[in-house]
Amino acid sequence: MSEVIGGKVDCKVTNGNDFDIHEMYDGVPYTFLARGKNSVPLDPFAALHIFGWTDGGNPEDWRRHTQKRFGWNTAEFLKSGTHDKFFDRIKFESVRYKLVEVVDNSDRVEGPTMIDTKVIAGAGGKITAPPSA
Repeated sequence: MSEVIGGKVDCKVTNGNDFDIHEMYDGVPYTFLARGKNSVPLDPFAALHIFGWTDGGNPEDWRRHTQKRFGWNTAEFLKSGTHDKFFDRIKFESVRYKLVEVVDNSDRVEGPTMIDTKVIAGAGGKITAPPSA
């Protein structure tokens, strides 16, 4: 997995085969509908578990993992060539998210701000004070 500073990378998977794919990771069921009817976002751990996917990884590694996991590496599939056709119809897209800090202002002390102040000329320079001063 590529490390993303201040962000996150997921994998979006679209199944272009003529059959649905039903999988599960960490107790969460995933359904990849046939003929590209949906694109399913997966966190990197689910994508690795189900398809062998890693961001920036080798698609041939994903192919071998997926074919083995789904039983497409048997003699029958290998002889007919459907093992490669099935995998080639699955599309993988890296999705990057930018994460930003959410500031909790619930304990903020209310008081004058720079917008609420005016500049008062003093002997040593400028001094800011609330407008009521």
